[in-house]
Amino acid sequence: MIRGIYSAASGMVTGLLRQETISHNLSNIETVGYKQRVALVRDFPSLLLTRLSGGGSAAGPGGANVGTLGTGAGVEEVVTDWSEGPLQQTDHLMDLALGGDGFFRVQTPDGVRYTRDGRFRRDSASRIVSTDGYPLLGTAGPITLPDGDPVIAEDGTISVGDTVVGKIDVVSFAQPDLLERIGENLYSAPDGVQSAPSQTRLLQGYLEKSNVDPTTAILEMMNVARAYEASQRMVQTQNSVLQKAVTEVGRV
Repeated sequence: MIRGIYSAASGMVTGLLRQETISHNLSNIETVGYKQRVALVRDFPSLLLTRLSGGGSAAGPGGANVGTLGTGAGVEEVVTDWSEGPLQQTDHLMDLALGGDGFFRVQTPDGVRYTRDGRFRRDSASRIVSTDGYPLLGTAGPITLPDGDPVIAEDGTISVGDTVVGKIDVVSFAQPDLLERIGENLYSAPDGVQSAPSQTRLLQGYLEKSNVDPTTAILEMMNVARAYEASQRMVQTQNSVLQKAVTEVGRV
């Protein structure tokens, strides 16, 4: 009975962690370039139950395997879903979207960081910077624009009039799951994680929206809530049975 309480309680804890992850995703539906988090659930090791015959051992005559008994579940890890979000046309010249995998590189006070948030602007020094003021990096470093409207080709080449002023450096990672998330749409690469040039198309005048599907997220949240309630009822049932065992069976 104690084992049953532990198993049911682990289901409740797992449900809370999954609800927290889903709620975080829903709160970032409007965050440009946001990649949703997914909680991976694993079962704890199961126990093999064996029937003992006549008080003997499992290996003795009449011993038989009854089956397995689950011992609960837990969240193994929270990973990032890197699938692309839908594109939104803005017609703003400094809005950029990546039509495939890859990341923009921006220079922060803590080093180079990676993002799929394509909301860029021109700062007071005519550099292309992110909404946080971090310079967008090209193949030759930060990009400074002359006067005029920039035209950005699909390969990242930036032209103003007849002058080519730079090329946006888009990179990709063989194992993006190794990236460390900073905030909601900024990432850092740990030591040893190398990037490579990406052939992803750049789309000027577009933004990549969050890849969170609100309908799917809400349905998942409802399912998790039902599972949590079932685990809660199981804890109450196990507790009631345990109370009877202590107060009634103990008298016999």
